[in-house]
Amino acid sequence: MQIRAGLTKRAPDVWDSAAFSSIFLASVFFCSQTESTPTHTQVTQTIVNSAPEMIVRSWQERLALWQRLAIVRLVGMRKMGEVLSQRLFVKPEEETLRQTFVERWAENDKRAYLDSLRALVGWSVTAQLETIRCPTLVLAAEYDYTPVAVKEAYVAKLPDAQLVVIPDAHHALPVEKPRAFNQALQEFLARHP
Repeated sequence: MQIRAGLTKRAPDVWDSAAFSSIFLASVFFCSQTESTPTHTQVTQTIVNSAPEMIVRSWQERLALWQRLAIVRLVGMRKMGEVLSQRLFVKPEEETLRQTFVERWAENDKRAYLDSLRALVGWSVTAQLETIRCPTLVLAAEYDYTPVAVKEAYVAKLPDAQLVVIPDAHHALPVEKPRAFNQALQEFLARHP
């Protein structure tokens, strides 16, 4: 069995995981498990706090995108990290997470972030959802940027999907609630050996 997910083995050390930056950069984290025998291959996937598209539809969404681009261009990655940390880790007891996030976010390459953000705008796989046949776990934070209702709608289009909503969590779900994240992931993977 092969499991590809840096966050499932040692959640307390998640900050040192190479997967950390991808969670925050693209708002998606895939954990896939592949098991092969001579007659059988089982593939599963896990999607965390994501949506099947990033299409700007309202002036509020356009403003939010413009703000991110402006902050990064004008004052840099550290300031963007400060802004995001306040949205991701809202509780007073999460100050250490906020500080660590800002330090790590500041290390990201500004040009790569801007290029990735621009590339994601307009991206969509919504039309292909019904073609995904492997068991899929969608882990959602109760207070993610993308409302739970959006996740419920796209999970309904996936032929073999399950949605698990982690209460009192935000977009940084694997970091903010590592125990709940790992438990949901482990239970899903155990049901799909």
